[in-house]
Amino acid sequence: MDEAAANNWPHRRTRPAWWISAADRDREADRADEAARLRDQAAEEHDASAARRDEAATGREREAAGWTTAAHQRLNDADRQDGKLWAAALAVVEAARAEHVAAGTEASRHSLIEAEARSEAQTGPLIAASIERHAIRDDLHHVAQHLAAAAIDRRAAATDRARTRLNRHAAADDRGAALAHRLQAAIDRSGERD
Repeated sequence: MDEAAANNWPHRRTRPAWWISAADRDREADRADEAARLRDQAAEEHDASAARRDEAATGREREAAGWTTAAHQRLNDADRQDGKLWAAALAVVEAARAEHVAAGTEASRHSLIEAEARSEAQTGPLIAASIERHAIRDDLHHVAQHLAAAAIDRRAAATDRARTRLNRHAAADDRGAALAHRLQAAIDRSGERD
């Protein structure tokens, strides 16, 4: 009696239940290839999303720059207008005061009072300028909102790019696993022939 029969071993070895066949490894390799393809597709979608977000951020920044330029122009215009109004009002009052000091008459006193009254009446345009500055503050608030939204878009784009890199790395890992399964399947097939 030979040694295998003496030990109750079967003459032909059978694979244990946990053994993975070459066909199973091929199926695993196909699944890994499909997973890699899906991850590549996800990476492309994340790249496209990042590009759209970058474009949206650029548009918002351009719009914000336009509003900022307009706001600065309005501030400069309001400042110039206020300066002219104050300078003109003060010049008239000072001229009337100098005339009254020089003449000291009742007529010169009335002229000074009228000049001061007109100067006070010109505060209306200054109030209008203050309202204009309030509108400018609103514009600058819009600018801040758009810049904040642009920053959010850029952060989201960076996140999309990070996801893309992760998906590409995972796809490369999946391809490596598929290759390993195929190599193991080839090894298993060569063992089956022996």
